[in-house]
Amino acid sequence: MHIYLQVMGKIMTKIIINNIQEEDVFVYQDEEFIGVITNIYQFLDIRLQVVANKIENVYFTTKNRERANIKSDGSLDYWPTGFFNLVSDKLYELIKIKYDNKRS
Repeated sequence: MHIYLQVMGKIMTKIIINNIQEEDVFVYQDEEFIGVITNIYQFLDIRLQVVANKIENVYFTTKNRERANIKSDGSLDYWPTGFFNLVSDKLYELIKIKYDNKRS
């Protein structure tokens, strides 16, 4: 839904703050459930803890039960589709709009 304002003869669209949330991700260590993370900052922090403290056998699962193990260097052995990629998806949309506007 867009709300339009008229300012000094120009019609302007009002900004809307959308409620955008990442998918919940489940964290396990040694097959034991640790908890749920809800944002990329927690996701990155857990990966950092694994590297800094040389923790082993930590992995994430998605609601679709896809599993991603954290390797000793903090990388993942598998990247599930849609897994904390909201930033790259939104940046792609922004670049595409900018490119399309230049072509018009």
